[in-house]
Amino acid sequence: MGRSGGSRLRPGLGRRICSHPGNDVKPKDAYWRAVLKEAATRRGSPFLFVGDWNTGDRIGDAEPEGRSFSCSEHFAAMAEEGFVEAWRLLHPHQSAFSWYSRRRGADGNGFRIDHAFLSEQLRQRLVSCEYSDIERAGGISDHAALVLNLRF
Repeated sequence: MGRSGGSRLRPGLGRRICSHPGNDVKPKDAYWRAVLKEAATRRGSPFLFVGDWNTGDRIGDAEPEGRSFSCSEHFAAMAEEGFVEAWRLLHPHQSAFSWYSRRRGADGNGFRIDHAFLSEQLRQRLVSCEYSDIERAGGISDHAALVLNLRF
């Protein structure tokens, strides 16, 4: 198996490691449009988009509930392109946060902005998807790690 970013990857598995373009709406919108265009071309193959998207679903992904994200409509459009968000698929009624704002103190408001989107071909291979807070708590990153397990 190949290795990338500390992860064991199966040869032939398409993937994009994504990092958000910042909080300015115009470049973020352009970035999402490019991702959606690629998602449309990857619909029929085993493909994974994963990373820090700096956005999420308006329901359940921010504290307080209902707080809006810029480009959340693009986030939702991934489903229209045949991709499912792995953590939400396995945890439809739970909340978890992968990043906390420091603007309101050490325990600021939480956001779930790190996501993995799976093509239909990978959906059936999904075993688990969890956030590990050990890395954030240990100061390795300001984000929780997203741990994705696929069965091959």
